[in-house]
Amino acid sequence: MKITDVDEYRRKMNERAQPFIGHEGVGSKIYVKKTDDGLVLKESFLGQLMIVLGLFLFGPLLSAVMIARRNDPEFLTTPRPILAFLGFFSLIGWIFGAKYLFRMVAGRRIEVSRNKRAVYLYAGGRKPEKEVSREEIDGIDIFSTWYDTDSKSVENFTVRLKCRDGGTIDLCTCDSRKDVESVKSLIESTIS
Repeated sequence: MKITDVDEYRRKMNERAQPFIGHEGVGSKIYVKKTDDGLVLKESFLGQLMIVLGLFLFGPLLSAVMIARRNDPEFLTTPRPILAFLGFFSLIGWIFGAKYLFRMVAGRRIEVSRNKRAVYLYAGGRKPEKEVSREEIDGIDIFSTWYDTDSKSVENFTVRLKCRDGGTIDLCTCDSRKDVESVKSLIESTIS
């Protein structure tokens, strides 16, 4: 990798969205529920389930295959570095699978309150991880990034809060501009 390639890679990584719900890529859908007090935003259950199942294919399933074949003569002749690599890959699947399963079960969500004119970020449970009042919000915009798949690049869109202190908070990401624009306008009308 040349120095210019490294610089370009770092620049692109700094432009990546870090959404509270959703993920860059293909298929992330945001579920919006209107309540008496405002909105509740979540990543779709099916989207979360697909991530968890995909990660558990590389964690528990790979572990199960390795354990089931532990007495197989062919498996026993596998070089130790390859077994270590498979074990490490399985561990990564376990860790991230557990992380996303916890997010799904805990109910990671964003609540927008009309009465309090605030946005609440819940990692799980009843107490918000972060609260942003209307007075702290300078604006809401849509941030565009590109996600590279094997065959093409897919544009992703992120609803981003711009704070008066100069910071930003990426709320949610989806690959549908129409859906993200709808979420943005709902948030704006709820806290205005």
